[in-house]
Amino acid sequence: MAELMIHAAGPGIHGRRIPVPPDSAMAAGRELGAFVNDGRWLVQCDACYSAQLASRADHRFYCIECLNGCVQGNWRPVRWPADAAAIETALAARPRRDLQNWVWGQTADDLAAANAKHGVTP
Repeated sequence: MAELMIHAAGPGIHGRRIPVPPDSAMAAGRELGAFVNDGRWLVQCDACYSAQLASRADHRFYCIECLNGCVQGNWRPVRWPADAAAIETALAARPRRDLQNWVWGQTADDLAAANAKHGVTP
């Protein structure tokens, strides 16, 4: 699944095909956290700050901007919250996508409380 972003980028900004690391090339200890912005799960590169869509089915990240140079071109593991489904449920109740945001440290209960405070019902 993560390979789709690499293939979709084509030659991209680098003017050449982006290499796909082997599945076994995972950068240990260099985990990135998925987050929600405008109703989309994203992962942001901590080296160049580019962001890409995150996949709940494939917890790997490869930055098509900097080519994961900070980890010698290896995949980066992506951390997902244990309560991702509850987070999605709380955010889906919000009337506009630009209000559907979540960052690490917030709980689904925090989102539900914010919804209630602003009159948003599930």
